[in-house]
Amino acid sequence: MDIMVTRAQINRLLGRIDAVIAARQPPGRGQVVFMAPYDKDDEDGALAVERHCAEHPEDRDAAGYVQIVTWKKEDCK
Repeated sequence: MDIMVTRAQINRLLGRIDAVIAARQPPGRGQVVFMAPYDKDDEDGALAVERHCAEHPEDRDAAGYVQIVTWKKEDCK
């Protein structure tokens, strides 16, 4: 069964999806950004936030940032 979808239908659907996302999370109103690790053990939190915001300027007005840190078993004593 083949279903044909036009570019206009896809664009309308994308517009609706964007509207739902914007309504659920208005920019700069209490959003929290989760940052992936950069494999830089000596990097402090402020530098990590600046590096993340340089790559993702839309996150600059977030209410908070969570930096994900992973440790290997041999790092634990």
